[in-house]
Amino acid sequence: MEFNNFNVLIPSTITVNVESNINFDLKNIIVYFKHIIKNNNCVNKNCYYQFKNTQNILNKQLVEKDCSKYENSFTPGTIVYIRYNDFWSGIKTSKTDKLGFNNQISFKIFINKGYYINIMMFENGRLKMAGCKNNNDSVFVMAILWQYVNERTKQIINPFLDSLKLPSDKTPVFVFTNEMMNIPFRFSRTLNKVKVNTIFNNIKDGNILSYYEPTGQHCVNIKLLNDVKNRTAIILCILSPNNFVVFIKDVLCKIKKQEFDRTGTSFMVFPNNVIMSGNGIDFEILKNDYNKFTKILQKNASDIVL
Repeated sequence: MEFNNFNVLIPSTITVNVESNINFDLKNIIVYFKHIIKNNNCVNKNCYYQFKNTQNILNKQLVEKDCSKYENSFTPGTIVYIRYNDFWSGIKTSKTDKLGFNNQISFKIFINKGYYINIMMFENGRLKMAGCKNNNDSVFVMAILWQYVNERTKQIINPFLDSLKLPSDKTPVFVFTNEMMNIPFRFSRTLNKVKVNTIFNNIKDGNILSYYEPTGQHCVNIKLLNDVKNRTAIILCILSPNNFVVFIKDVLCKIKKQEFDRTGTSFMVFPNNVIMSGNGIDFEILKNDYNKFTKILQKNASDIVL
């Protein structure tokens, strides 16, 4: 069995956590969006072009299976959906009538054809971005949102950010860390899932877990556990409402106390492919776990290949 070098693998999706030294005034942000939707008037000239393409979508409530038929009118950064409590505007892909949450605003932002990022913005200054392809996209999305919300925030003291000893404590700062990264890869041969599960369960290593139930599961679930003390982050410093800069990259941040001391890389093993997921760990650990996993498969290829 042959496998690609880890460095050539491309993540399918990345979920990014964002922490900041500000609070978002969610109610005020929604009032602002309602105003510019109604009046087709975005106060910030730098984001007006983005909003001009957005306005015809956000002034309607559309339920569509997908957004593909509207994509020709979108530009990168177009907001196609907003939801907060009982307010929603734009295109949603679910017909549910359930209320949104009153402690978060949900956004859906267009990046390019068939590619959208879903954002949850919380009052405490945190955001979660699901569906990213790379870290540059999460920074781009934050810069787009900042143009709308910068005047509707309040700066706070964040001990986590203070521990990083950043150059300025008077500038809004956002720290991006990867919570989940999904990386798919394929096999050149078809695997016997029962035998794969047996091989991994027979390894006398307390850091390897494997589970497979043939009658109820489509894949073997394997997890390699890790002790994680640091994580890689990208820090975005906002200099002004219309200008931003990434001034520090690849900073090792200490994991917050409330998080688990141990985490792991999961491998969902199908007959011809695998989806590898790393939860809250850095890229180097993913690489090490990938190499460890594929080495075990190669060593036992004669037993597990159909």
